[in-house]
Amino acid sequence: MLKQHVQKKILSSALSFALAFSFINLSVLPSSMVHADTPDINKLNSSVTDSVYLPPATGSVNLLDPSRFTPQSGVNLKVSSEASDHPSVDALRTGGSGYWRISSSNVYLSNYSPSQLTLTLDLGAPKTIDKLYLEIPNTIANIQSNATRFEVYYTNDPNSWASAPTASDSVNNYNWKANGWTLAGGTETEGLWSYVTYNGQQWGYDTKTFLFPFTARYVMINTVLVGPSDKRANDTSSMMGISGLAIYGKDSVAYTTALVPAKDTYSTWDQVAPKSTTINLANGQALTSITKGDTTLRPNIDYSVTGSTVTFTLPYLAKLPLGTNEFIFHFNSGNPSIFALDVTARGYGENYKTIKMNAIEGVSPYNILGGAMGTDEPVEGVTKRIRDAYHEFYGDQPKATAADDHIKSVWDSTLQKNVFKVIANGRGLNNEFLDKVRDGEYGHKGVFDRNLGYVVDGAAVTDRQRIEIRPSEDSNSDFVAYEGDLVSYDWLWNIPDGNQWNQSNFRHIFQLKAVNRQAPDTLPGGNNGGENGAYIMAMSISGTNSRDLVVNHNRYDGDKTMMRIPLKEIDGHWIKVELKALISDSGWFTIKITDTTTGKVYTYDSPDVYQVFTNKGASDGTKDLWRRPERIGGFETEYPAAFDQYLRPKWGIYRSSANGTNSAYDASLQLADITISKVASGLSSVNLALNKKAYNVGPTAGANPLQIQSAMANEFGNANKLVSGVLEDPTKWNVTNVTSLDQIGNYSWLGTEGEKRGSFVLDLGQAMDFSQIRLFAKSTRLKGATVYVSDDFGNHTSAADFDAMTFKQVDRQIDQGYTYATGNNNGGIDSEDGSYPINLGKTYHSRYIKVTVENASGGNSGTDLTGPPRLTQVQVYNAPRPPQNLSIESSGSAKIMKWDSNDLSECYTVDGG
Repeated sequence: MLKQHVQKKILSSALSFALAFSFINLSVLPSSMVHADTPDINKLNSSVTDSVYLPPATGSVNLLDPSRFTPQSGVNLKVSSEASDHPSVDALRTGGSGYWRISSSNVYLSNYSPSQLTLTLDLGAPKTIDKLYLEIPNTIANIQSNATRFEVYYTNDPNSWASAPTASDSVNNYNWKANGWTLAGGTETEGLWSYVTYNGQQWGYDTKTFLFPFTARYVMINTVLVGPSDKRANDTSSMMGISGLAIYGKDSVAYTTALVPAKDTYSTWDQVAPKSTTINLANGQALTSITKGDTTLRPNIDYSVTGSTVTFTLPYLAKLPLGTNEFIFHFNSGNPSIFALDVTARGYGENYKTIKMNAIEGVSPYNILGGAMGTDEPVEGVTKRIRDAYHEFYGDQPKATAADDHIKSVWDSTLQKNVFKVIANGRGLNNEFLDKVRDGEYGHKGVFDRNLGYVVDGAAVTDRQRIEIRPSEDSNSDFVAYEGDLVSYDWLWNIPDGNQWNQSNFRHIFQLKAVNRQAPDTLPGGNNGGENGAYIMAMSISGTNSRDLVVNHNRYDGDKTMMRIPLKEIDGHWIKVELKALISDSGWFTIKITDTTTGKVYTYDSPDVYQVFTNKGASDGTKDLWRRPERIGGFETEYPAAFDQYLRPKWGIYRSSANGTNSAYDASLQLADITISKVASGLSSVNLALNKKAYNVGPTAGANPLQIQSAMANEFGNANKLVSGVLEDPTKWNVTNVTSLDQIGNYSWLGTEGEKRGSFVLDLGQAMDFSQIRLFAKSTRLKGATVYVSDDFGNHTSAADFDAMTFKQVDRQIDQGYTYATGNNNGGIDSEDGSYPINLGKTYHSRYIKVTVENASGGNSGTDLTGPPRLTQVQVYNAPRPPQNLSIESSGSAKIMKWDSNDLSECYTVDGG
């Protein structure tokens, strides 16, 4: 009974697979070391102590144990760098007795781009591998500053092994995918490591349990390094390598009674057919039972048998945990055979880059979420390290699940299925419930203190509280978002209204946020590294006595509220949220929220990105959904994003705890059908001019010396600033006494055609369709703009070429022959930015666009630069053509909309009122 009790507890806890792994590792850790997360056997009760010594269920052993593996450099072990006094073979040393390390900081690139440090093993024969343990001979802080993640790859191809990097004292950028390796999994370095102490020195360590064990002869462990070598002069700080390496697995087995197939895959959300396997039975042989662990499956309920084919039923499959599930087929004669079923939340076919996460009765939410998103750390604020520590310390006491319990699987009578419940404990108005809020919620970067029995050194109790479900980065990049990705996020939400949300500061329940950043003060002009601080988009609770669900977009000029729904309207209702977005400096997003109880639909339908919109505000069509390096004040510079930046969605509760009512009350919400999908990658920005080329053109007669200097500043005549993505210079420059171009800032193009005019040519790189242009100006003096197009699609790269090229003015001509006129004939100021949308009236197809702009006032004599146009950005859009001959006809009680068919009208939005 004791054994059954312990096993049941392990399976039902959020620890699931991780707990068993940490128990297995106890035998390889030295008894003398101080281990932050290894249980003190004397503190454990008898039942959990007994469970430590149960044989591992998988039968896995350490394949690198000295009795099984003798490391030989260059024979069965390769590394991309090694120090002469810390060679590759020392990666298998334990207990602080030795370690492998890099030769020097030369393995780091000098520009913050990633490099790699690899260790590759030949196990001699294919092995089925399910776990890995390693230690890093450095402090956690240095690991996090020197590396972004650790990844494990595998192959059975000798050519891949032959191509694996060998030791050198230089940068390595091995292309593992191109050389035939497959990613098994990875671990981020930020905030997620534990430590051991050897001789007073803390070393980081981690375990990696593979939900989907793999069979391979060759295994590669790769550290993705980051950090410039010129700032790693201290070799102790830059030291990276491995010790205590252990890989757990078993010999691959060929069974006498074959199953066809012997392994298969089942998706928890888009699989509609049950799974079957056929047994090659010998004469007189019969199937007697099927077991999974200690459980015997029920015939005709969990599976059925037709002839020699066994079919697992859909109701049974729906209850399986994610990962590889092994079923033992027992026969009346002969040895048993194993059928392995990989249960995944990833879809098939066109849904391959889609995962859908639903709660499963009896299965840890952390198993479901982590298995679906391919990470051991699916919940920010409740890490595996913290969850494991509570289980190891408290054993079978109720307190053991204190960290796990922030996300539970609960039955919902409305949906008639299990759902995720996210719970944030309140600290009380007078901090009287502090004992409830120490357990994981503030512990993302904290450490479990075994003397106190809870987490310390995380976020302060009066700072913030975070429990957020989110994907992690790995090299497959399927469930995080990069520039040019089109993503879709769908989910069901049940958000109860009430005092639980009564607080003055932030209460975010969904975020789309940037991860990683350009290191501070590493770019010309300086940068503060703040681009991964604030969210890009958030859905939050706003208000106290009367509360709203609000959707905010945080762009270059601050927060903008896109939607607002009174929380009392959806109180206790399941609402379906559908969010789609193009991730770009000039992207778009749409939101549709449907109340499944009332049927009411709430929408934000951007991307009417092509229509005329205001200079600032929520009605702006294009959305800045990417983050470039920032300067103080949230100003995004012209430099590209950091090499490792990505965006990820986050669901849960993230709220302020800054005293008063902030985080004083218990709060909870429910989630279901969480779906992440990458629809497409490599898409162009909505703004066709972004990061293209622009050239200053036109005569310079009448230009003053500063205008001439601007025209000669570079091959583009400073017009390259018009396509950098920096829409507005936050500084308002005084241009009445200018003696140097530095006095008008780094983000303005200056017109050079005399006192009040200027022209530039845009090169879109290839002929494109477009119908609208938008100009950003550093004053409100603009009088008009004239647009021209060319039929020349050849390659041209100089102002002289463009001045000789034939351009034709577009058909639309209004006041004074302009394509666009502001109505300003003699005015304007330099203390306010201007934004001007130009509708060309129809679609044009051209590679080169010429724009001439003219101001209504100002001059250019002496040091006066009030007259010449100063623009910061130009945008080009391809707008759908409004439907022609649109009519609405009645047909009984229905209304039918008709219009002339035209491909150019595709994507045009019509509001039915």
